[in-house]
Amino acid sequence: MESEKTSGTARGSMVERIYYTAPEAARRLGIKVRTLSQWRYLGTDPEGAVHASSTRVLYPIAAVEALVTARLLPAAGSLVAAQGRMKVAREAAAARRAAGLPPIPKKPTTNSTAQESAGKE
Repeated sequence: MESEKTSGTARGSMVERIYYTAPEAARRLGIKVRTLSQWRYLGTDPEGAVHASSTRVLYPIAAVEALVTARLLPAAGSLVAAQGRMKVAREAAAARRAAGLPPIPKKPTTNSTAQESAGKE
């Protein structure tokens, strides 16, 4: 993708854009913003994410485009895409183990049916 340009300052100078916002990155990847947030939590989001504020995350355009080019998400919403995302998560977990890092703790669920079904197994 060609580098995107946008008007930057009040003087109207052109500034090269190097980041996507989370909604733009999710749209480009063909996923929901919530999925991108979960990837960030799991450590499988595009490399180089920048926390611009407590609620705003920016992703380097090059990193997002690399994911698209690598076809990790060949068809958003399809079974193939879901399998690709799971593979990325498994590979990230394996890399953490190989590096001697502790696993990322999972968030506790508040759904009582999930807790009951977990207790039955």
